[in-house]
Amino acid sequence: MNMKMAKPISLVLAGCILAAGFAGLTAYADKGKKEKESSVSVSTYGNTAYKEVTLYGASPSNTPAQNKQALQDAIAAIDAEGGGVLVVPYNIEYGYKRNTVSTHPDFSATSTDILVIDYSKGSTYATSTNPLSRDGMQVRYFSGTGGNESDGQHDGNTTWLMGNHHPALALMHNNATSNNRQATVFFGNRGKVNWGIGQGTNSIAGGTDDQLSHFKIVGNNINGGTGLTTMFTILKTNGYFGFNNNAPTKEFTFAGRQADTEFLIQQTKAGGDVYLILRTKTNERKFKLEDDNGDLVITRSNSAADAVRLSATGTGSFANGVAGGAFASTGRPDPSTLPVGTMIFDTTLGKPLWSHDGHWKDANGTAQ
Repeated sequence: MNMKMAKPISLVLAGCILAAGFAGLTAYADKGKKEKESSVSVSTYGNTAYKEVTLYGASPSNTPAQNKQALQDAIAAIDAEGGGVLVVPYNIEYGYKRNTVSTHPDFSATSTDILVIDYSKGSTYATSTNPLSRDGMQVRYFSGTGGNESDGQHDGNTTWLMGNHHPALALMHNNATSNNRQATVFFGNRGKVNWGIGQGTNSIAGGTDDQLSHFKIVGNNINGGTGLTTMFTILKTNGYFGFNNNAPTKEFTFAGRQADTEFLIQQTKAGGDVYLILRTKTNERKFKLEDDNGDLVITRSNSAADAVRLSATGTGSFANGVAGGAFASTGRPDPSTLPVGTMIFDTTLGKPLWSHDGHWKDANGTAQ
């Protein structure tokens, strides 16, 4: 063989080997890439598959109605497989509206446990002309628990947070330039809010974090009203409590919603009395309603003994006598403006008098 030809041939063979190796590496890389892409749509942990709704026909180019049908087809398929988890990506719009349950994932035809994790944009404000109106960046969890086990046999559709040291759920408002610091956990039925617990009851331009972070309990459409109403408030700035009031001016502020505001303290145990206790740093007095006779008692300071007792029939007794107003004859109030039987003591005459027929009369009924 011509030795001058051997060198070119060997170079060709080496090039073929390298090309084959590169092709093999490329094929292996493509295989890994495809497996990785596939794992995004279907990931298996134990016996439960996390699947994307795009595997069942959902697409960013579909109409919301088409994607809603694909969503229901996916739920039916996962139900047939024994349950699992379905993921809806951000760019899949299927017509979700918070207040319209018919637009939510439907589990009515399923018999297994299924969870839908929904990252989609949502259509709650689709008809709004305000470009800022939208559902916002949300993650929604819709779960269906199969069967109808008796009470205590399953924990239903729930989310559990567990840890071996102080498990916590934290809601943080991180926008430092916002005019409010609202952060709320809401409760409701069929897409409509009933109650909310959280922070932030007002909006103040340039307000401090403390001013904008009052604790609140709110109710929706309360007592014939519309929208969210503050039912209870604790001011972060001073600790004041407000009931039916979002800006209490005293430590305890109660605002009634009816024509007559009533406070009820009820004892349901037979023979049990009801106490209202007032206490300062050094003194305590009690108002007591006695169950056996209906008497209302005001106790002496730091004592259980009676100071005043008003009977159920309307009579009253005072432990140390009754002290009426004391006036000189020239300084007595006008008896015609006072209830009949009002008693005073005339210091000029040195005797008690009672109001009657527009006069002050003594015990003999003689006007004085």
